[in-house]
Amino acid sequence: MAAAKLEAGDQVWCAEKETGGFRRGEVLGASARHARVTFDDSPGEAPVELPHSALLAANPRDHETSEDLGDLSVLNEATMLHAISSRFLSAPHEQIYTRAGLLVVSVNPYRQLPHMFDESTMREYARATRDLAPGDPTGLPPHLFEVAGVAFAALLRDSSAAHAIIVSGESGAGKTEAVKRLLAFLSRAPQLLDAGAAGNAAAARGGASPLASTALGAAAQHGTALELCAQLLEAGPLLEAFGNAKTRRNDNSSRFGKLVQLQFDRAGRVAGGSLSHYLLEQARVVGHAPAERSFHVFYQLCAAAEAGAEGALDGAPDDGDAQMIGALGLRSARAYAMLTPGAQLAAAELRDGDGRPLRDGAECAATLARLERLFPSRGARTALLQLLAAVLELGQLRFMPAADDDGRAAIAPSAECERALGAAALLLRVDAAALRTALLERQVSAAGETCRVRKSVADATDSRDALAKALYCRLFDHIVRCLNAALCAPAELGGGGQIALLDIFGFEVFEVNSLEQFLINYANERLQAHFYTTAIARVCREYLAEGLELGGTEHTLDNSAVLALLDSRPAGIVQLLNEDCLFPSNTAHSFVHKLVAAHGAHSAFSLPKVRSSAPAFTVRHYALPVTYDASLFLSKNKHALFLELTQLMAASDQPLVAALFGEGGAPGGLEQELVRQASQLSSATLGAGVGGVGSPAGARGAQL
Repeated sequence: MAAAKLEAGDQVWCAEKETGGFRRGEVLGASARHARVTFDDSPGEAPVELPHSALLAANPRDHETSEDLGDLSVLNEATMLHAISSRFLSAPHEQIYTRAGLLVVSVNPYRQLPHMFDESTMREYARATRDLAPGDPTGLPPHLFEVAGVAFAALLRDSSAAHAIIVSGESGAGKTEAVKRLLAFLSRAPQLLDAGAAGNAAAARGGASPLASTALGAAAQHGTALELCAQLLEAGPLLEAFGNAKTRRNDNSSRFGKLVQLQFDRAGRVAGGSLSHYLLEQARVVGHAPAERSFHVFYQLCAAAEAGAEGALDGAPDDGDAQMIGALGLRSARAYAMLTPGAQLAAAELRDGDGRPLRDGAECAATLARLERLFPSRGARTALLQLLAAVLELGQLRFMPAADDDGRAAIAPSAECERALGAAALLLRVDAAALRTALLERQVSAAGETCRVRKSVADATDSRDALAKALYCRLFDHIVRCLNAALCAPAELGGGGQIALLDIFGFEVFEVNSLEQFLINYANERLQAHFYTTAIARVCREYLAEGLELGGTEHTLDNSAVLALLDSRPAGIVQLLNEDCLFPSNTAHSFVHKLVAAHGAHSAFSLPKVRSSAPAFTVRHYALPVTYDASLFLSKNKHALFLELTQLMAASDQPLVAALFGEGGAPGGLEQELVRQASQLSSATLGAGVGGVGSPAGARGAQL
């Protein structure tokens, strides 16, 4: 909100387009519409005349920061960011957390701060929050352990209620590391509290003493809880190998959302858990932007294979694993089309969310060790690695028009393509000739007759990519299912309630926004709708019941109109995208024309003000308008497999491949799966007592 009724001496902030930040200044004089401002960072410069609409009010200099943003007398984007940055830059230690009511805003320091997460800090927050209700002061500085402690205390008081902690923020905000810290705290919470306090909490809710609440002895319970927690913490890095990648903003960016549901026994010990994943970035399997990489596991395996070929296995897998990798026939990452142009980054020193180096060879050894604990059978691990290698070999296939059949596709007549086809077939344990036919032809039924039709070059390429994505994504699903089987709570445990931890992409807006950003922002619209329903609307009703005037602000965060634009039937954007993908003649331009015809009058839809040759459209999201480049929307959304490829995979002599494709066909479209997942995501937290941890960017849009 712009500053109003400015007078000489007023302190203000002015947005700076070049940096995206704000400059602080003082008003020297003001008229009805303009003000003369001198800026703190350039005292010698002449005053600048600016319109009131370009200025934001500042807090008094003696009250510019606080542990809780709600304590500031002036709240706007500039004052909040200044308060957060001032705390972060304070000496002697960075204060990376700031409260925002029930939420905690986090700044990623990009280095380890062990003093903030040691056991004494955990114990301090566990004991400070054990008798608190949400919103009650702890007397301690803000911390994510405070959010976890309040959730755990609520669980002990009422195990029948649902509890959830949402961790949101942009790429690189530290979401994955925050979830690890939360898991560590919740897994140790009973040990951090003294037995008497825990027993009192159980008695208050009518339960038995937590130390004798199950048929198992305390020692057995303790061992089971630690074991399960170790498995939960181990699951994170394993999924990072398969679901994380280097992006321009983050060397270890999670390209999927994750929901961890912890099941507790009556003692408050972790008795089991489950993992659900959302919005895996399937398009990254077959391609990625310059200066980025595909998923880590591909580069890890290639680095280990290259090291083995050179006889330099330092930091690489042990001899048994090295032999297993050597049998895959992998080469350097630079040799694979799906891993370029990011292959030149394979040997670069990447860093994780805590600033630790990520080296592909050493990371491969760690990944294989985790796989061995999940899949003790060497045969099971070999099958999994063979599938990954097959995906890379499929990416080597190139198609061209057949010499004797105009417009029909053939595999390019090169030694590399023939080698890749044979290697992929061998790794998938299917017939090479059958794989060639399934990629180049499809079966068409009409009027009771069936015939085979040769695909175009574009269709054959889409089929190759669809198969590669289906193999990888079904393997990812398989790993998650196996993790859940290992984490399942024993029948004699449980009964103590659940706490869900949701690690999801925050709102994304880049210089160029494609389908991936659309999907992420759509999921955040769903979460915003849930947040509005469960938190904002409820508070607004309480204010109105008390006779407080809201000035219309109760409607500003209601995003139901935007959700209707995105997924209402029959003409929401997601439905129109799916529909356009069914017809090969449709283009990105025709897709945008269809959107204009359907939604041209919608308040949340528009075309970019600056027109270009690229097909684009703008959606006014709850946070801010985002312009999407639709050039690749259709090609990225096409991943449905033709029946021939599905049947071929289901008939594979490799049990893993056959099982993955024997469970039903691929979804009808990426967007249909997205709608299902986003709805499920919202349902997972529906009715839960929600706490939150987020980055300033994520909080600005959704949480503050």
